[in-house]
Formats: sequence, C-alpha cells, structure tokens
Amino acid sequence: MQRLLIVALAVVAAVCAVAFREIESTIVGLVGGLLIASAWLLEVREDYRTKKPLNLNFTSLSLCGTLLLLIYSISKRDLVFIFLNTLILILIIVELLISRKRRVS
Repeated sequence: MQRLLIVALAVVAAVCAVAFREIESTIVGLVGGLLIASAWLLEVREDYRTKKPLNLNFTSLSLCGTLLLLIYSISKRDLVFIFLNTLILILIIVELLISRKRRVS
C-alpha cells in the first residue's frame, strides 16, 4: 500500500510539474530579473548619493551582457525577459550618465 501511495504521489507530482512548468518558469524568471534590476537600482542610488566612482569593467560587462540577453529574448519573443533586460539596460545607462556628468563637472 505504501509503495502504491508513493507511486501515485510521484505521478501526481510529475503531472503538476508538466502543467505548471511554463507558469513556474515565467514566475522564476520574473522574480530573478526583478532582483537583478533592484540590485542595479540600489547601486545607482548609492553611487548618486555617495558620488562613488563607477567601476567601468563591471558596468561595461553588464552592458554588453544585457544587450546580448535583450537580443536573445527578442529573438525568442519572451516578453518577461524583454521587459526585464530593457529595465536593466535603462538602469545601466542612467549609471553611465551619472558617472559622465560627474567627470564633466
């Protein structure tokens, strides 16, 4: 009886996993992207407040990586990642503009 219950639970879990895979992956992707965007938002705010110099190596790699991910997400027509990568790209550009403004001043 125990084995039958374990097998039945395993089958139910497999069916649920298949049924909710797309919804779950969208939620996981959305949460992950929002966390990365939040980290950038906090970084931009902190850099603006403290006038800390920009780490160009990190920012350049982030900019290139985000652009490539945006191109990839557009090719896959994945609206969640298009939105999130666009948001992160905007935050990186704001960070670069703040840094440029400080160097000019």
